[in-house]
Amino acid sequence: MDNNQFSFVYSFSCLPYMQHGLMDATVRSSKGEKTGLIVLLGGIGTLDEAFDILPLIQFKRIGFALPVPFVLMNYDSIYSKLL
Repeated sequence: MDNNQFSFVYSFSCLPYMQHGLMDATVRSSKGEKTGLIVLLGGIGTLDEAFDILPLIQFKRIGFALPVPFVLMNYDSIYSKLL
């Protein structure tokens, strides 16, 4: 990857591994670490992953000491009825 802003790329072959990796990616251990979650256009699986993360943020299981930004890209108003 030519862009120096990204230090790693996740690639998973199985859904449970992806979910575990997503949780690990959201946890920050210091203020110097920059991480965030961006939900792009997708189908049911994308919404499933987003709705797995949102309660963890809401109930302060992740992101309570060091907040993690959560961005929902509402391109072409695809998610407007959910918001």
